[in-house]
Amino acid sequence: SFKIDWLHTDKSQFSARYNINDSKTVVPYGVGTDQEAPGTLTVQLFKFSHNYTFSPNMINEAAFGINRNVTNPSAGSSTLPMFSFLFVDASIAAPGPAQFNQFRTGTVYQFLDTITLLKGNHSIKAGIDLRLNRRSAESKTQETLTFFSLSDFQTNAPFVIARNGHPLLEYANENFSFFVQDDWKAHPRLSLNLGLRYEVSSVSREKNGNLQNFDLATLTFTPKGQKIHDADTNNWGPRVGFAFDVFGNQKTVVRGGYGIFYNRELPASFGSPQANTYPSQSVDVFTWLFGSLFFGTCNGGGTFAFPVNPLVYNCGVPAAFAIEKKIETAMAQHWSFNVQQNVGIGILEVGYVGNHVTHLLTDGVVSPRNLNRTDPVTQTRRIANFGDIYLVGSYPQSNYNAMQVNFRRNLTNGFRVNANYTWGHAIDDVVGFFKDYQDEFNTRAERASSDQDIRQNFVLDIGYDLPFRKIFGGGSKWLVDGWQINSITQARTGFPITVTRQGGTFGGFSFRPNIVPGVSTRCPAYNMPNCQFNVAAFSDPGAGVFGNAGRNILRGPGFRQVDFSIFKNTKLTETSSLQLRMEIFNLFNNVNFADPSGGLVQGDVNTLKPAAFFGQSIATVGNNLGGLLGAGGPRQVQLSVRFIF
Repeated sequence: SFKIDWLHTDKSQFSARYNINDSKTVVPYGVGTDQEAPGTLTVQLFKFSHNYTFSPNMINEAAFGINRNVTNPSAGSSTLPMFSFLFVDASIAAPGPAQFNQFRTGTVYQFLDTITLLKGNHSIKAGIDLRLNRRSAESKTQETLTFFSLSDFQTNAPFVIARNGHPLLEYANENFSFFVQDDWKAHPRLSLNLGLRYEVSSVSREKNGNLQNFDLATLTFTPKGQKIHDADTNNWGPRVGFAFDVFGNQKTVVRGGYGIFYNRELPASFGSPQANTYPSQSVDVFTWLFGSLFFGTCNGGGTFAFPVNPLVYNCGVPAAFAIEKKIETAMAQHWSFNVQQNVGIGILEVGYVGNHVTHLLTDGVVSPRNLNRTDPVTQTRRIANFGDIYLVGSYPQSNYNAMQVNFRRNLTNGFRVNANYTWGHAIDDVVGFFKDYQDEFNTRAERASSDQDIRQNFVLDIGYDLPFRKIFGGGSKWLVDGWQINSITQARTGFPITVTRQGGTFGGFSFRPNIVPGVSTRCPAYNMPNCQFNVAAFSDPGAGVFGNAGRNILRGPGFRQVDFSIFKNTKLTETSSLQLRMEIFNLFNNVNFADPSGGLVQGDVNTLKPAAFFGQSIATVGNNLGGLLGAGGPRQVQLSVRFIF
């Protein structure tokens, strides 16, 4: 990386900086000698800026930047298709490549200009932020053969054959933002912040027109190159804030604010944008048998085995993504009110914050509604000759309200403290990744505590410079100076758990059960981690019947961890120093269990790592985070030396 600053004149300054990070990783994904997947990632950042002072009261800041990344997660060198034993035993090490073989780039060209004018008690800013977003993606074609038994694998008799992939696609769109803001000292004790922002994003497009919509009225794909939805041009974001010094002594300050914020849309940011033009294809053996051999409704070739005859895909039915014509940009309303009081030994702040987010895009991370699911009883679909039909739109929403308390004491007599407590509640009707709505035509039935809802959270950060020189009455600086102890403590309540009839990988697609009235959901013989919920509190209403249990009605275990560190800072010269560090993560070695299973029936078959029973936790938070240093792992001690110059 490098940075260059040039003082052109006393009014004109130029600056340029560039940074590049290049990495290559090799990830083993199986036990085979060829089951290693190399991946590369290159990230480049460039910014050129110019500041010009027109007068002591007027300054202009202009900048141009480029943010580019190139990533290539490959699937390894194997030329075989993928073989799936998920329905047999997930622990079986299958031959073949890794799941994805992709090439992706992302480039953002950004133009910024802000002018600042000081006039009386006003500091006025106005500016623009223009972004040209370019994204390309290629996914090499891969085939997957799914088997229902090992004997089927031995006899080359797959149950499902699937294919996915697409050529290099080049997406683009633009973001345009304009703003004006006034910081107004209306009174010696009252400051106001008033602003207005307007934002609009152009509709995503593909260089060669390979971006299509699906028309639910005609059940056809729109022509290539046709605009997939209308632009949302009604994105006005007013902001207002204030700070009031109640008694004029800067010891009691009241603050508040309200603002509307919009999400910047990126090119083809909804899940699987290529799916309508280059759909994934999947055929099961029964559909192929009846269509190709018995009734002749499709030419599926004469074999359903490996190597795959491409004709088998003629018997499949296409999935589709229907994108709402009038997609509204995700909008968040934020508001806050707090009181800050100097209590002598530190600053105490108590406040209320809230937000209401509407028009969340079902981009894949937020699951879209599947309007053409297979009926669990009849095994038929509402719309024949089509597979899953997903409705991509901006229908989910969320709310958050919280009380926040903060106490901080800056470094005084070698001691500092920063304590934060939050008591809040997040509510939404957002169905997360790899999950489904119980009733796809009643999204409001999913309204409940958010998957990320934490009711109470406490974080304490303290530090103390040990006064060994004062205690021992002197001594060598190498021994008595520069000692410091620090600690971070975190405690929070658990995350919500949804009860489903089936557990495991596909538990998120299972219907919910009924609640048995009068029966406690707590396990009668409560035991952490093996028995947290009571299976008798729920009943199965029958196949295809929606249960009356809501989403996220139970809670997983909480989290508690104390980290501790000792630093020894030694000044070597005027410009250099040496720091010795000992850091202890999870000082008291507290076990933080991950969320228990919410599936009433045990999930996947895995002989090496059996699936959890209902109400059982089989991992820790650290396991789920990769077992690295930090949150959720066992006690770990890290020693390090830093040379600072």
